[in-house]
Amino acid sequence: MSTKGQLLDRQIAALTAAGCQRIFTDKKSGKNAEREELGACLDYLRPGGRLVFHVFAALAEFIRELIVDGTNEGLAAARARGQRLGGHRR
Repeated sequence: MSTKGQLLDRQIAALTAAGCQRIFTDKKSGKNAEREELGACLDYLRPGGRLVFHVFAALAEFIRELIVDGTNEGLAAARARGQRLGGHRR
């Protein structure tokens, strides 16, 4: 997760659908070095086992938020200049 407003539900559902048998989660800020779930995860690993970090979903959501914010700022600036937005009006 990358923000307080995000929920783990979608990420857990995606991991479950991908066949993950055990999912470890942490809900702590990046400044907190003590990660109980990471420790449990590392203890759980066996030789030859695979550990998948679900970072790409959080990164994609962050990038999406940046795009949405930029688009909204651009639309607000265009409206402030008096530009008409949208399709042709009949």
